[in-house]
Amino acid sequence: SGSSGTLKIAEVKKDVLQIPQIAVNELQDKTFVYILDQNNKAQKRNIQLTGKSKNNYIVYSGLQENDRVITSGFDKLTDGSPVTPILQK
Repeated sequence: SGSSGTLKIAEVKKDVLQIPQIAVNELQDKTFVYILDQNNKAQKRNIQLTGKSKNNYIVYSGLQENDRVITSGFDKLTDGSPVTPILQK
């Protein structure tokens, strides 16, 4: 008699947008991040995720390649909050 099990197949994704899991917020079935606009103000952006890769989420929609995603301090943010950016290394 045979055995059964669950198989997870890794899929290599090229040209996808990934963001740190710590940057993603969820509230009332909405998934969102805060991005920094050109005036260094926080903007809430709804996103859709399509998967996970290590400590990152793979973004399906809602972000563009050069968007600056805020990764900490967003518990105090609202739309339009002024932000002093600190670049991560």
